[in-house]
Amino acid sequence: MYGARKEGFRGIVVFATNGDRSYLAETRIREAEKALEELGVPEEDIIILGYPDGGLDAA
Repeated sequence: MYGARKEGFRGIVVFATNGDRSYLAETRIREAEKALEELGVPEEDIIILGYPDGGLDAA
């Protein structure tokens, strides 16, 4: 992601779940945003759908 951003590519990151299985969702979301910031991904290119961890069925 970092290399692509440096070359001018846009990458949109989508999280289906909020990471709340073992931690507060807010904690996981902040961690993800901080890590992606380090890779050069702006906040507006991060999409969090917010499903609970383990809340997606393979239907």
